[in-house]
Amino acid sequence: MRSNRGFLTVIKKMPRPTFEPTPEQRVQVRTLAECGAPEDYIATKIGVAKNTLSKHFAAELEAGQQEAKLQVSTFTCHGEPPGSLSQRKIARR
Repeated sequence: MRSNRGFLTVIKKMPRPTFEPTPEQRVQVRTLAECGAPEDYIATKIGVAKNTLSKHFAAELEAGQQEAKLQVSTFTCHGEPPGSLSQRKIARR
């Protein structure tokens, strides 16, 4: 606060602009989540706070984690990663 002839004047800061994620950021977040990257790392990589990441990219984080679980379970059940040569041979039968 600053005094102006005996009156107090309050100096207000301008609010930050609202964050709008780009389609490229959404793809990057989903890809990193699929690889199992921690949210702290993902937030740093795209240049936002972890809270902002959780708020604006919740769907991408969830979809990426689900895709990673699917990949792991497929590999565990069949012994081969999806799309491998032996998996393609099985699919052709």
